[in-house]
Amino acid sequence: MSSINQSLATAPQRLISWGIVAILLLMPFHAFFSIFFGYLGANQALVQSWKEILILLLTLIWILFQIYRQKLAFKVDPANILFIIIVFLSLLVTIVFRTNPEVVLLGIKTNLVAIAIYFIAQIPSPAKSFLKSNILWIVLIPGLLVSFLAIAQALIIPPDLLSKLGYNPETINPRQIIDGSIDFYRSFSTLGGPNQLGAYLLVPLGFAISYGIRSKNLWVGLSSLPILAAIFLSFSRSAWIGAIIVVFLAILLSVDKKKKIIFAVASAIFLIIAGFTIFNLSTKNQYVENVLLHGRYFENRIEGSDKYRLNAVTSAVEEISKSPLGHGLGTAGPASLKSSQPVVPENWFLQIAYEIGIFGLILYVMAFSFLLGDFIRNRHKPIAASLFAITAGLLAASMFLHVWADSTLVLIMFTLYGVYKSRTQ
Repeated sequence: MSSINQSLATAPQRLISWGIVAILLLMPFHAFFSIFFGYLGANQALVQSWKEILILLLTLIWILFQIYRQKLAFKVDPANILFIIIVFLSLLVTIVFRTNPEVVLLGIKTNLVAIAIYFIAQIPSPAKSFLKSNILWIVLIPGLLVSFLAIAQALIIPPDLLSKLGYNPETINPRQIIDGSIDFYRSFSTLGGPNQLGAYLLVPLGFAISYGIRSKNLWVGLSSLPILAAIFLSFSRSAWIGAIIVVFLAILLSVDKKKKIIFAVASAIFLIIAGFTIFNLSTKNQYVENVLLHGRYFENRIEGSDKYRLNAVTSAVEEISKSPLGHGLGTAGPASLKSSQPVVPENWFLQIAYEIGIFGLILYVMAFSFLLGDFIRNRHKPIAASLFAITAGLLAASMFLHVWADSTLVLIMFTLYGVYKSRTQ
């Protein structure tokens, strides 16, 4: 009887653990599954909602677990407290400004569902559980599959083949190019677009480098090469910047103390030479100029997508200064495309300030600061070193894109944050 009671007591933890594994393994293929099954005749909206349904079920199990144990299943620390305050502030601002219900739902899906899985993933679990014992492979294997498909897409998979699988301008355009002046395609693999691909691949990149160096496993370290190739083929400049930061920090936090200074100096010299070379090429080679500007510099002005980005940023800053308390969830970023007046500032920080105000942005910055502080204090752990490097890279990329508004990236990262913070039984 005692063994039966013990099994019942640990059942919620096992169910949540396997639910988390499912999210980490399947989310990189979420966009592809949604389009392909929709093409086969399935209800695309229902297919897309599998993750929300799963998280709702995990939430119910998590609540029942806490009621049964009569104690919180997460640590009461600054980062957790700040994320709880962010949830309440987001809902309060949204209620006050009474935005479009459809937009609000999309805003909740974008901003708050990830925070829910963050707390759920903190449920205590054994150190030898499948999730914790295999976290490297759970992150790395999907990343490698996505990377190889991205490389194949650039070399051998024609856009017409994707069109036959349900890809089109109304779902995901199979022909993604840099502005209109370059005639080669950007890879997006199984993600929702090239920028989403580049941002997501920063996650397996950080794990491959940190775990490869720490474990002295050459093959794990070398697995970063196809990932880097796929990031390059996305032609996402924000992902390139993020990748440079991830590679530098992951190596710096993982090598021996004697090698840190040598690596830092060598990296600085390499970046100076590379920057000077790229600058010279951009002034002489139209293709390089197009890749860097996603357009071109003509008669003292930028022509192309970057012109739109600059205008979007300027407009968003003006609106935030007029309404510093925010406008409500879903009023900025990709979710706002469903509204009559979409606001897409091409900057995640500005998106948050527009939605839940400057105070809400400050709370997010503080929460991420506490997470980064926790990672750096525990940098002797590969998962902590990986998450520090990845988070820093993603936050840098967020200056140019709505990185944390992509469901694949945000759910995977906040799940990993929760797994890292979970107590070991």
